Amino acid sequence: MSSAATMTPNGSAKTQPLNPRALTAPTTIQETGLPEELLVQLLVRTLYTQGELTERTAGEIMKLPYGVMKELFTLIQREKLCEVKGHGESLGVLLRYVLTEAGRHRANAFMDLCRYVGPAPVPLNQYIDMIRSQPVNSLTIDRRTVTAATEHLVLTPGTVDQLGEAVNSGWAIFLYGPPGNGKTVLAEAIGKMLEAVGGGEVYIPYAMEVDGQIIQVFDPITHVRVDAPQEAARSLIEAKVEKDTRWVLCKRPI
Repeated sequence: MSSAATMTPNGSAKTQPLNPRALTAPTTIQETGLPEELLVQLLVRTLYTQGELTERTAGEIMKLPYGVMKELFTLIQREKLCEVKGHGESLGVLLRYVLTEAGRHRANAFMDLCRYVGPAPVPLNQYIDMIRSQPVNSLTIDRRTVTAATEHLVLTPGTVDQLGEAVNSGWAIFLYGPPGNGKTVLAEAIGKMLEAVGGGEVYIPYAMEVDGQIIQVFDPITHVRVDAPQEAARSLIEAKVEKDTRWVLCKRPI
């Protein structure tokens, strides 16, 4: 392998640290970075599809903590879009909410605008900041790492050199050739290289908001999550969620 400046004697990662605030759970509607109306519409659509919800179950679906859900339910109650159907115990999070007749009419109108129901999105600017904090070109992969990841393949020394330099460039790599020539196994080997230097995992949002529109990002078929789901119920009851669960830790897509 050539002695390109990007190839160092060890496989240590130089990933830029994530901004801690990027993954801190919001405690208010304002801290979500989203328009209030967008969250109201999302909650009303969620109530419409679920029939009835507690603040806890709504928070589990929308991936938002208790403080934010409390604000949202207060807003739609004030507009007479929902009402309390009952409660199990004295804890506020166990109140059961249902849509009023006015709420159902409003939900139909909201459904005409957007049918998305699920985790609340993250703002586009937060998505961009997260991408910039997880760049693949901040990683350095040495010869030993490349060799270990490709030892099960039959490659010429020149091909190994080219592969190492291509991966370290941080640019897109185009693998081409006839069917069965090893493109898939080579791509899998690149994934192993990234994992070996600590760059095999990235945070991906369930969805993002762009100009008032919700775009779904996380795809369970494409993205493989590596984090364990948080105990959302306990966190919501305690009104404390440390991590913004709108983000999912996944294996870096290859």
